[in-house]
Amino acid sequence: MSKKLEGDIRFYFLAKGSKKRRGWEDSLKDAEFDYEILDSTPFEIKISEDPGYWFFPKKLPNLGEFKRIVISGGLTPVELFIALKGISEGTGYIIWSEATNIFDGNPILGILRIPIRFLLFSMADLVVCGSPSAERHAKKLGARRTLLNFTTTDIKPFLYEKSHTGKCLNLVYLGRLIKRKRVDTIIRAIEGLNWVKFYIVGEGEEKENLRDLAEKLKVQVDFMGWLDYKLVPKILRKFDILVVPSEGEVFGYVVIEAIASGVLPIVSDEVGAKDLLFEELIFKVGDPSSLREKILNFMDPRKRMEFIKRLKGERLPLATPEIWAEKFAKVLRGAST
Repeated sequence: MSKKLEGDIRFYFLAKGSKKRRGWEDSLKDAEFDYEILDSTPFEIKISEDPGYWFFPKKLPNLGEFKRIVISGGLTPVELFIALKGISEGTGYIIWSEATNIFDGNPILGILRIPIRFLLFSMADLVVCGSPSAERHAKKLGARRTLLNFTTTDIKPFLYEKSHTGKCLNLVYLGRLIKRKRVDTIIRAIEGLNWVKFYIVGEGEEKENLRDLAEKLKVQVDFMGWLDYKLVPKILRKFDILVVPSEGEVFGYVVIEAIASGVLPIVSDEVGAKDLLFEELIFKVGDPSSLREKILNFMDPRKRMEFIKRLKGERLPLATPEIWAEKFAKVLRGAST
């Protein structure tokens, strides 16, 4: 987007501090655009097994210098404060939102999220939504004007023409091993399917529980641990099916990466990226029988190839960085959408 706007944009990030932010910390090292990291005070919210973080900036730039502000993040009191400060300085704002549910993350904070999101959405000039689910959520909470612009990531390292063959099915899960990711659903779903091999790429507090469950159900699981993100493109293409079983997953970039890699994604109905997929690839969250049915439906490698071809031809073009940047740039330049 920086190239689209010819340098007419500046990026600000709140100071880093949580483990979840390490990925974008690394990516900023190679950034070819102007940005500034604002010194912030982190506040950890330990209400559930998946702690959240709010970062309170110690000082904000003069927002009145800008024609528009784009607010992106967790839609917390911090974002609301920035929006109100921008309005007080005569600057309108746009929100880029992937949010699909009030109770994403720490559910106890849901009551607080309702007024915050209503104020943010209802006062915004425009809400740019990362999926149809996010768009419905924004409208439900007062957004007057929305634009669908599918969430995306850099897919170039992942582009690969994978050939699906053989009778063995290689399943993979990539992500943190915490309860809301519901990785146990995959293990239960493939119980007794000896021709299915399951690989887990990731770490987390649920690892030993998952290992015990696999041993109890006699399911062979290969725990591969954490991998450097730079290795993921080459590793991902070795598998046949990616499963994302999470509950409350805002989007799921790995779904786009899987499609680009020629790997068939199967996701729960609470994963935001489901909006990019076909019905045959979506199962009921937490339901091993529903997931098992989807897996069995794609035993035939020819059928997997057929669906991947359709996904690459019909759905992947909707979520490319080029399309995303072009749409967003038009909005920021005030072009009609």
